[in-house]
Formats: sequence, C-alpha cells, structure tokens
Amino acid sequence: MALRHLVIREIKVTLKNPAFIASLILLFVFYAAVGGVTRVGVSQSVEEVRKMAMRIPVVVEESSPLIKALLLNLNASVSNVKLYQSVDEALSENSYVVVFPKGFTEGALAQDMQKVPMLKAVIKLDSLSQVSVQSRVSVVQSVRQVVSRLLPVTLTQLFNITITQKEVALPDQNIATIVYNRVLGLTEVNSILGFSVAAIFVVAFVMGIATSYAATNTAMEKVEKAFEMLLAQPVPRREIVLAKILGSIALALLNAAVVLIAVLVMIYLMASPASSTTGNGVATVIGFDVALLGKNAITYIVLPLTIGLIYSGAIGVVLGSVSPDERTASVLSMPITFLYIGLGIAGMFLSLPINPVTAVIYGVLVAPLPYVFIISELSKNPELLAIGMGTAITLCIMVIAIAIIIFNRDIVILGIRLPRRRKIELE
Repeated sequence: MALRHLVIREIKVTLKNPAFIASLILLFVFYAAVGGVTRVGVSQSVEEVRKMAMRIPVVVEESSPLIKALLLNLNASVSNVKLYQSVDEALSENSYVVVFPKGFTEGALAQDMQKVPMLKAVIKLDSLSQVSVQSRVSVVQSVRQVVSRLLPVTLTQLFNITITQKEVALPDQNIATIVYNRVLGLTEVNSILGFSVAAIFVVAFVMGIATSYAATNTAMEKVEKAFEMLLAQPVPRREIVLAKILGSIALALLNAAVVLIAVLVMIYLMASPASSTTGNGVATVIGFDVALLGKNAITYIVLPLTIGLIYSGAIGVVLGSVSPDERTASVLSMPITFLYIGLGIAGMFLSLPINPVTAVIYGVLVAPLPYVFIISELSKNPELLAIGMGTAITLCIMVIAIAIIIFNRDIVILGIRLPRRRKIELE
C-alpha cells in the first residue's frame, strides 16, 4: 500500500511541474508538424510520380522486330510512349528514361532461363532525398513490370510460340542517376543517403547528450548550494560558462564513445563465424563513401559535431541556469534530443533543394550540416556550405552570449519560478 502511495506521489509531483507538461506539448506539436510537412512532401512526390507515369520516354539501342512490336503493345497499354534518339534528348523533357539496350532480344529469346532480358534506366534528380529517389525508381520499376507482362504476349504474336515467361530485369546497377550534373549509380546514391542519415543521427544524438549533461549539472549545483560558492569566487562568469560547456562536451563524447564501442562489440559478437565478412563489408562501404565524397568525408561529421557540441552545451547551460531544480532541467532537456534527431532526419525525406534559404535553416538546426557538406561537395558550390556554417557559428556565439548574460543576473541563483495558486482558507 505504501509503495502505491509513493508511486502516485512521484507521478503527481511530475505532473505538477509546468516544464514537464510544456515538454509533452512541445514534442506532440513538433512531431505533428514534422509529419504534416513530410506528408506534403510525399504528396508532391506522389503527384509527380502520377504525372511521370502518364508518359513513358524510351530510348532504343537495339532495333529488332520484337522491340518494335513490344513498344506498340506498350503504347496500346499505357497510351503515351514517346521514342527519343538519345538519353540526353529524353532527359531534356523528362525526369527519367527507360532504355532497351543491346542484347535485350537475345535475352528474351534465349532458352536458358538464367539469361533474362535486361532494361536500363536513367533518372534525373533535382534534389538528393529519399523521397525523390524512391519516387523515380518506383516509376521505372513499374515500367519494367508492364514490359514483363507484355513480353510473352508479344512473343506469341510475332512467332506464334509460347515461351516460359521470363521476368524482365532492371537491377540497381542498371539504373543511373544524374544529380548536380554528375552521373552516379543508384547504389552510389543510396550509399550517400545512408551516410548522410548516419552522420546526422550521430551529430544529433551527441548534441542531445551534451544538452542533457550541461542542463542537469548546472541545475544540480544550484540545488546543492555549490553554485553560490562558485559564483563568489574571483572568476569571470564567462569562464564559468565556458567551463561548463567544455565539461558537458567531454562527458558527451565519453558517453557517445562508450555507446559506439558497445554497439560495435555487440554486432561483432552477434555475427556468426560464417558471417565474419561483415566487418570487411562495413569497411568496404566506408571506404566507398570516402572515395566517392573525397578525402574530406570524415570532416563532414567532425566539423558539424564540434560546432553542434558547443551549441548544444550552451543551450544546456541556459536551460540549467533558468531551471529551479535538476528535475525541471532534466524535463526541459529531454525533448531536445528528439528535436535534434527529428528535425535533422526530416529534411532528408523531403524534396527540399539546398539553396541559401534551406542552408540557413540547416545551419540553425546544426545537425543536418553533414548533408549540406555533401551537397556542396557534389554540386561544387561552397557558397551553400559557407552559409550553413556561418549561420551555425553565429547562432552558437549568440547562445553562449545569452548564457553569460544569464550568469550575470540573479536569476541564475534561483531560476525561473512560475507562480502557483494558493488555496485561501476561510476562517
């Protein structure tokens, strides 16, 4: 019975904390907004897919009666097949093109079931995001399915023979992408996107840890009455602020390093002897990204992480200094990690082109800066990187200045206390 009352007491104390309620409302509103924005982006991509599917641009590298008849049937099926002389001509009017390469007829007529007809495709990307890539890939794959369905019918019409139906293949290595005037394979694009998501997650996760440590440690000193003694020392307040930021950074890096090592050990121990090549595969993928993005690939994580740690540590110091106790500081800092991760990853799934405006937005969020690094490298446009980094550094200095100002005010001793209604007893 006593345990039940103690649990109820803990819940009531937390629910009476305005910061806890505010954090819940903030998280709900934030993720609802992210979902709404993402839905708009997905809806735009769906509409784009619908428009793309209304016309099928085709380039034929091999002229044969089978392909001619297949194109006629394809046109009769979807009503709008347009033939182009070259891939460049097709992409000047469309965002994708399907190519019937040499050897298609031989693969379709081969008795060997291991030999299948192959298609190729080239897609043009205006922005590098999961939604834009997958929408175009889904279109070319849907064309492949229609061609697979029509192939046996066309063979019967031409040769009056029945051949065991073969699936027309369109593997990832046969899909090329054109992004920022660079030709990349679909595997390369997916690797870049995977690297970007991983980099953003790492930066956001460590930033969240730094914010939590800075906020709770600052508020804890206040509760333990150690704050007054520290502030009474002949030490400039700005040095105290910087010390707390640097301390939270060191703790966050230590925490992140332990988590990373633990995860790698877990993956290694979970791998069976038969899958011992997993480590080599991961190393190959990392080496592939470095070769593709250049020698500065590691810098894409290290530099944003450095700025993000200083920025998030300063935010944590501000939260801790205005909080009356460590419970409130913990409640306020907890949603920050989810905000960092949510805002960082959401941009990857929207078809937002990187321009000066979005570069400023990503600079404010800090966590998506690895993505800005990669886009600047691919597009050979350092201006975008300069805008994003400049915004992040400026905001970082502003937050540190705010923390120093707060430490020079009385509010740093007691924190912000919201007035509560008191019951008036009638005599």
